[in-house]
Amino acid sequence: TSTSSTPTSTASTSTVSAPVLFAPIGTGLVVPFKCPITPSILHTTVWQQIKFFCKSAVSPPYCLKILDSNGMGDGTVVPLPGSPEYEQPMVLPETTALAVDWTRETSQAFYNSNYKPAKHESCEPRPDDVEPPLSLDECISAFTQEEQLSSENPWFCSDCGAHRCAYKRLQMWSLPEFLMIQIKRFRFTKSYREKLERVVHFPLHDLDLSPFVIGPPTHNFHYALYGVVNHMGSLGCGHYTAYAQGSDGRWFDFNDGTVSPISDMAKVVSPDAYVLFYRRVAREQ
Repeated sequence: TSTSSTPTSTASTSTVSAPVLFAPIGTGLVVPFKCPITPSILHTTVWQQIKFFCKSAVSPPYCLKILDSNGMGDGTVVPLPGSPEYEQPMVLPETTALAVDWTRETSQAFYNSNYKPAKHESCEPRPDDVEPPLSLDECISAFTQEEQLSSENPWFCSDCGAHRCAYKRLQMWSLPEFLMIQIKRFRFTKSYREKLERVVHFPLHDLDLSPFVIGPPTHNFHYALYGVVNHMGSLGCGHYTAYAQGSDGRWFDFNDGTVSPISDMAKVVSPDAYVLFYRRVAREQ
């Protein structure tokens, strides 16, 4: 889309809708095309789908912009009626997405926001699809459990000269004054990749890691949170923000060039939390 204030709906030339990063409205549509295709056929095909969302319009009150698979574009507009290229064939990549780009005036005049397309029951989320939250203690406990290496990642035994599915265990002997904990938000296998959105509850004031330390108690292992790095988006594209505590104890939200105070600390613990920053504190704090 051209600006963040421009309402936009999308149609895609592949079987998966690409994301649009600026002010999307309406329902994403998958429209099949055969390339090469002329702009006239492209406009006609999209209009057959979009016209149900329009009111008091006999012709498209929008323009079509070409985006890539990440929902980004350079503002290229599909040629309009009357242009020399309107009947000239176009070749679009398989992952091309089309942004149906409305101006604020045309969207208010012609876009029918009351139109709700029928949704099949298979599109409804199932209760089993929502994973229950985890605590940070549960994550650390799982991280320090003994596990057996798979046949795809064996250990080479120098005594017998063979690869073995050995057992391994990670444990913490001691901990530093400042601690950075990365939550596993991305999973990679040979067959698929995914972003993990499960909520992990972590303490803001008293993270007690002494049960996980196996070395001598030379230090106090209680920590307080002072920063969080967030990741929003997917594997293909995303955005990073940060929450951080100032020297006066107040918390702030850092989002690119915008810094704003945080009044509700409940927002700090979210599915977007990716990296946690703790400092050691006296137990009574």
